[in-house]
Amino acid sequence: MFLLSTVLFLLCSCSNDDGLKPVQPDGENTAMIPHFYGMARLENPAPETRGVANTQKVWHKSMAKEKLTVKFLNGTERYQAQVKEVVREWEKAAGVRFNFVKDDQDALIRVGFDYIPGMMSSWAITGTDHLQLYDQQQEPTIHFARWRRSPDQLKYSDVLRAFGQALGLELEFRYPTFDPGWITDENGNVDEARIREYWERELKNYITWEELKKMVLDPLQDQPSLIYKTDSYDPESVMTWPLYEMIAKNIPLIELEDDYKTELSALDKKFIQEIYGSTLGEFYPEDRYLNLIEFDYTGTTPEFTLTTNKNIAVIWDQDAEEATNYYLPTNVSTEYTFTATHTFAENKKHRIIIAEFLDWGQEIPTESTALTAFDLTHGVGAENFDIKLLNKALGAIRIMGGEGFIS
Repeated sequence: MFLLSTVLFLLCSCSNDDGLKPVQPDGENTAMIPHFYGMARLENPAPETRGVANTQKVWHKSMAKEKLTVKFLNGTERYQAQVKEVVREWEKAAGVRFNFVKDDQDALIRVGFDYIPGMMSSWAITGTDHLQLYDQQQEPTIHFARWRRSPDQLKYSDVLRAFGQALGLELEFRYPTFDPGWITDENGNVDEARIREYWERELKNYITWEELKKMVLDPLQDQPSLIYKTDSYDPESVMTWPLYEMIAKNIPLIELEDDYKTELSALDKKFIQEIYGSTLGEFYPEDRYLNLIEFDYTGTTPEFTLTTNKNIAVIWDQDAEEATNYYLPTNVSTEYTFTATHTFAENKKHRIIIAEFLDWGQEIPTESTALTAFDLTHGVGAENFDIKLLNKALGAIRIMGGEGFIS
């Protein structure tokens, strides 16, 4: 009860998928439940719907930078890879970093896919509410439902919204002045009975309506010390889930591809930057790298290929904290060839480091099988190579240059 009472702060981030429950045999279907909050836009967009966050649920910047750990409770490798890929959009936008750990380690954020049998809602805990549930390591704090038959666009939209909530952003209908005026009774008041009827279909076994009402219907208090908020309505925000009349009346919604928000809007990025500061970039602390190859390069645009079976980082300039992380695509389970290139602002000598990109908290190994080939076909300006002996799978190296270069 305590878990779900906290979880349902943001339960209204809903989506439909036909995923397999942990205790449900394959092929068994669950009745479809129409959701009250939909992703279709209102014909008359509500200006009262804007970006909003509770200041008490936003992480301290040092936590957001270093200690937001994430683990998966279940899910296929593809699902997990999709989540890891999409959450980087938040990292590119602001000073936050999600550190994925192994499933036997403790984590602040736990992701489950159809983890609660029979529950068809996708939801996420808000920001620092995760701290209250830290000792419940086998319970999800983000739940993705019915992904098995969902298009990738819906999954990307789900992940962006859920991890926005994990960063402390509220769904935009909680903006203080939001008023779903068309859901009213004969007296002009919000028709609470209709809303309650919807929610109790799925949630009566987990939480009382009195508790849930505060989370899904009542707006945040409009006090400067309690909330961050934006000034304008953003229909492209990943956090926009307007009340939709067809859903409220239990009329099935036809979802169109352009209803899904698959990337952060310009205002999403601006708002999260106001809270957490500018992006940390792709340069990580030293304990996240196992150096495989180093060399000096004098020029402006180095380029080479790397064949690998793991995530690889290229540190272009340690002093300037310039790096690029190359992640294996979600559909690749064997080795993959990346083309690494960069443009330096100054034509001077740089020490380039190619490294295996380690998991958060992983002990630095004494050998690596990550890199199988290194190919520098435009090697003019490159020298002083240090190809580490710990490379146990590096079977092909080619270094070529132009006139006067010894290949």
